[in-house]
Amino acid sequence: MLPHPHSDEFPAALRAAREASGMSRAELARKAGIHAVMPRRYEERDCGEFARPSESTYLALNRALGLMPEAQGGAMPSGEPAPLTLKEASIEQIVGELHRRGVQVSLTFPCRTENQVP
Repeated sequence: MLPHPHSDEFPAALRAAREASGMSRAELARKAGIHAVMPRRYEERDCGEFARPSESTYLALNRALGLMPEAQGGAMPSGEPAPLTLKEASIEQIVGELHRRGVQVSLTFPCRTENQVP
């Protein structure tokens, strides 16, 4: 199986597995049932649209590449926590992820004055 999608090794491993299988990005997308642009976004860290696949997409990529051992039972590899959904993530986690992706974020919160009604 491919390394966990949140690991540093994932993008290069996905590309190597795709190339070793002789598939184009478009072919991989078609076999995995994802949009044609997504393999590039998963493989290229320096891409401004770099992304990490969801658990279901991660499993579909493994199946499409023939990397899904039957004994694995269709589960994510252990060792890394499952990704949070946006609803579950704290502001700090969201900002941290945006910074990791190279996005400059600055948050300011309005100050309340004594005259403001809550």
